[in-house]
Amino acid sequence: MKKLLLVVALALGGFAGHAQDSIRPLDVRVFLDLVLRHHPMVRQADIAVERGQAQLRQARGAFDPVIEGGISNKVYDGTNYYDLRDYGLKIPTWFGIEGFAGYNRADGRYFNPENRTPADGQWQAGLSLPLGQGLWVDRRRTVLRQAQVAREAGYVEREQLLNDLLLNAGRSYWTWQQFYREYNAYLQAEQIAREVLDAVRLAFLYGDRAAVDTLEAAIQLQNWEQLRIDSYLKFQTAGFELETFLWDAQGKPLELASSTRPDTSMGGTGRVFGSPNLGLAAALNNPAFRLLDYRRQHLRYEERWQFERLKPDVRVKFYAINEPTRLDVNPFPGQRVGIDFKFPLFIRDARGALKIVRLQQESVQLDINQREVTLTNRLAALQLEFEQLGALITTQAQVVENLRAILQAEQLRFSQGESSIFIINQREANLVSGKIRLINLQMRQQVNLLQQLHLSGELQSVPR
Repeated sequence: MKKLLLVVALALGGFAGHAQDSIRPLDVRVFLDLVLRHHPMVRQADIAVERGQAQLRQARGAFDPVIEGGISNKVYDGTNYYDLRDYGLKIPTWFGIEGFAGYNRADGRYFNPENRTPADGQWQAGLSLPLGQGLWVDRRRTVLRQAQVAREAGYVEREQLLNDLLLNAGRSYWTWQQFYREYNAYLQAEQIAREVLDAVRLAFLYGDRAAVDTLEAAIQLQNWEQLRIDSYLKFQTAGFELETFLWDAQGKPLELASSTRPDTSMGGTGRVFGSPNLGLAAALNNPAFRLLDYRRQHLRYEERWQFERLKPDVRVKFYAINEPTRLDVNPFPGQRVGIDFKFPLFIRDARGALKIVRLQQESVQLDINQREVTLTNRLAALQLEFEQLGALITTQAQVVENLRAILQAEQLRFSQGESSIFIINQREANLVSGKIRLINLQMRQQVNLLQQLHLSGELQSVPR
């Protein structure tokens, strides 16, 4: 496992010093940029695009010219029964017409008379034209159209995968930061409680405080120690979760350096992605929702083909025939003309397939209608929550400052002998509780912003 020490340092612009402890905090923007570099899901997203391109290439293969031919020869007991040779080139076209050019030759004593050719063989060239089914649309054209849709859908699928990846990574980062800030809050409370305990013990030695006050101060210190240890465990566990999003170019997972910490500056706890300014229509830009439209296009092409199958399959063929040695005499001394006809009496296969496609179209349309309402309402709810969280954060920040002022005033009174250790502990507990609530509100607001950007499909386009 590699350390992220060098990676983070380079991403942040270099070392602040030569020791590990000198590394700057890991900013959320830098973290998300590292995630997008080598995470396996990024390769999965690229595969979605390449798969769509491969499907399109495969569908275009149905229009590739085809060389076909065969040789059949039988000799028995010194007798040449037959020697048949048939070669040709078929050229499919977009309009359903197939061109053909080829050469055939038959020789021997025994073969089907219809295969008889001049001694030098025959050239033939012509067309095969559909008059019923396949005139306006056929299976090849349908598959190609659907492959073009799949290629475009591949790009949207890539957006969806990266969108989901960044949302999960962003949530993991803010959870990591939240527990680290809670750990610092309990650590500060522990330091204050230790100072209070030292002061109470000193006052007890001089006879200014009762022995029970030292016991109460010691219990408060132990409580903060336990909360500090628990919060540090949560912080370390969140760090392991964070590491699952960091990989190197060789596809190996990375470890965070022991000195790496989340950014707790204003850039780390403020609105690092800016204030959202999204209209409700932005919800319809969600990649998962846009994929439904590609699904609808795919079914539309399938419906056209299944409807086309209700027509009779009629194909007219015309081939001009000539000998290799007579091209300068008469270019068309002979021809082959034929009509192929096929039509099921009940056409139950085509009618059933058409019904299935139309039911699928109805299902997709219902899903689109439902998702449109769901996504729009979800974005509206997130925007409302974001505004309310902003107001709560402003109020809670003032509450924390007031609680800090009250604690300081109570400490002053305690030093003058006008307060008790019980009140000091209560004031300190209220301050820490206020800090934890503020941290939780700020984390919720950051996650809310991530969810808005994810919902609108703009998370991966956020500048980093």
